[in-house]
Amino acid sequence: MTLRIANAEIMSVAQARASSCDCITADSPTDAILQSMIDQVSDDFAVVTGGALAGRQTVVARPCRMDCDPCPDCRCGCNLDTIPLWGDAVSDVTVKIDGATLASDYWWLHWDGIAWVVARKPLAGELNPRSWPSWQKRWLADTETDTFSITYTRGVFLDGVLVQNAAVEALCDYTQAAKISATALDGIESITIGGATATVSQDRLDRIRNGQLGPHTRKLMGIATPDGRSPSQVWAPELLGGWELNLAIA
Repeated sequence: MTLRIANAEIMSVAQARASSCDCITADSPTDAILQSMIDQVSDDFAVVTGGALAGRQTVVARPCRMDCDPCPDCRCGCNLDTIPLWGDAVSDVTVKIDGATLASDYWWLHWDGIAWVVARKPLAGELNPRSWPSWQKRWLADTETDTFSITYTRGVFLDGVLVQNAAVEALCDYTQAAKISATALDGIESITIGGATATVSQDRLDRIRNGQLGPHTRKLMGIATPDGRSPSQVWAPELLGGWELNLAIA
């Protein structure tokens, strides 16, 4: 199988073979089956945590204003013209207007307690911040005139010790289950997160949530899902500060 919900594999085949799991040896299970299990663990952890442990992903935003006229001087009632970038641990940001990459002294990242935002600095001799383009031709590539894009990477890293140890516990559990059934693990329920749909086992997800795979999984779930449930997310236009981001995977 391949990843259907997660953005990145929680570990590699080589890391799984080098782990402390006695169920995984240098040649068993095969690379293909082990890769399938790693993909399943990655998807399951992403589902259980509501996407919090989905890994890193690079996306391209093509922002357009939703609540003001498309005019170059539109401020939308704000002194600083800011655009929220949705996601945790935002990094590697590139801003392009009319196909040209803006220098880093032309904008900055600011954390307002909710989301990362991008704001344009005043140019030399200007007293007020400049506005971002209010409209663009989204059907053109962001290398063309009349375009505006923000490319950035979002999501938490999955190489932390606790996450890796919990993943090993899940792989050990999945390996035993696969040996018993003599087949790769199959799901029984459809889950949709962020527009992606995958078929998963509700029983397996419940066992992860309840920490039944081991002490590391129990501790990780206590942090990521403290009430035993996946975190809920609510989208509302007002949370976007008047912007429609039109996100696409890079």
